[in-house]
Amino acid sequence: MSLRSIAAGWLPEAPPTWDQVIVTALASVSTALTIYETDAVSWAALGGAFAVTVAVAGPVAQSSVGRRLRQRAPRLGRRAVAVGIAVFAVVVWVTVQTIAVPASVVTALGTGIVLGVAVLVVFQAASTGTISGWSERRPK
Repeated sequence: MSLRSIAAGWLPEAPPTWDQVIVTALASVSTALTIYETDAVSWAALGGAFAVTVAVAGPVAQSSVGRRLRQRAPRLGRRAVAVGIAVFAVVVWVTVQTIAVPASVVTALGTGIVLGVAVLVVFQAASTGTISGWSERRPK
């Protein structure tokens, strides 16, 4: 069973762009260093965030629900997306302040999300066999 057959149902068919690869690499290195330098890590939070990220960005995004959301997304516009991100950030901040979530849990959640995205980008590049914008020089 090849990587392409495993990933065919839950990865986008288009190859990742260089922007995605570079940002993912930089974010992965940064978060790995953060975890390395942190004394207490909530491995359950990290693993949970990783699993949810891979599931939501992979199989769930390629399901009929994911396709319907992608069809509606362009109608929302950039302002609605920006407002949604801002509201999410405020909700997270208020929750952390109100419930007094330990910093190790918040760091682990963020790290799990970043590493989940990194794994998806690597699998996407491996399954498509290229990175968008990559040009291979062949001898004549």
